[in-house]
Amino acid sequence: MVRPKEYDVDGYIHFVEKVKDSTQWDGNSEAMKKLPNKEAYEISFEYIENLNLNKVGNEILYTNNVWNLDRYLAYYWKQVMDAEAIFVWLHLWEYCDRDSNVDMCYPKMSDLAERVGITRPTLNKKIQMLEENNFLIQVHRLNKRNNNKEDSPIFKLRRTIPLLTREQYYKLTPLMRKKHDEYMDKFATGVQMDIFNRKTGSDIIDEMIDSVGDKIISKKVRKDITEMLKKEEEEKYILKTLPPHMKDTLKGFKDFTDMLVEMKKFSKPMAETYFKNCMVVYDNTKQEVHIIMRNKVGRDLLKETMVGHNMERLLDALTSLYVIVDRVKYFTTENYIISMLKGK
Repeated sequence: MVRPKEYDVDGYIHFVEKVKDSTQWDGNSEAMKKLPNKEAYEISFEYIENLNLNKVGNEILYTNNVWNLDRYLAYYWKQVMDAEAIFVWLHLWEYCDRDSNVDMCYPKMSDLAERVGITRPTLNKKIQMLEENNFLIQVHRLNKRNNNKEDSPIFKLRRTIPLLTREQYYKLTPLMRKKHDEYMDKFATGVQMDIFNRKTGSDIIDEMIDSVGDKIISKKVRKDITEMLKKEEEEKYILKTLPPHMKDTLKGFKDFTDMLVEMKKFSKPMAETYFKNCMVVYDNTKQEVHIIMRNKVGRDLLKETMVGHNMERLLDALTSLYVIVDRVKYFTTENYIISMLKGK
């Protein structure tokens, strides 16, 4: 598990994609149609580097002087995937310095397609097939030294050949199932013959996202947020996007400042100055109040002001409103919307 020599780790944002269904109106009719919606999650290179695909599922048994590796690929995996997918995996290894124990590579996709003798769309399908069957993980890259332009992906390769799952075994022809039975009788114990791990490449991607994934918000979405802020529609958007348990806790600028004045915690001029254009939200799962300011200047000013006696008065007001308040956090509107989109 060694990275490629002289690889520019800091020069790239590494991410994986998760496909989710999205629905939108069909412009030509009144019907709804489903469109694939990919979400990108940044993954640390250290996590990718330490990922050991050989521990996913079960590997075929190997003994000396037996043509196990190539035979298992040629006899069995060829019927589950196809020869082109296997050739792609073998060619990917040609880009790795195996003598130095490197199991990652990042070839130009056009070069790889030409080597294998297939088109780019076909290459993408074969890579997806290999990933679903635990032969590799594809990690996409944004080049930070080239305006975050997407570059060729980097591939983390499995060193061992995975054993077929039970479901895959039944996709073999009767003759090849018989041959597979003979193989298992010769090289595996009775217990090992019954072990067929069903974990797929999608499962590995999900585990990466759950462990270290940081959702990437696209430039288009960020542009949409900017336009929304210009139209002063952020309160409507935040209310719509908040989790159900937080929706009823949102207080807009007028409601919140009126409450501060009525409770005699702050004078009207002070409340309207320091809490100008703010929103307040409460997360009862964390006993946490979120004060959301329109811009960074307003947020920083409020944070600097709400100390000492001012903080005591603010906490008294917030406790009267939400009962239990363990902490107060300050956000800009843009940062808060992005944190919601990231699921944080």
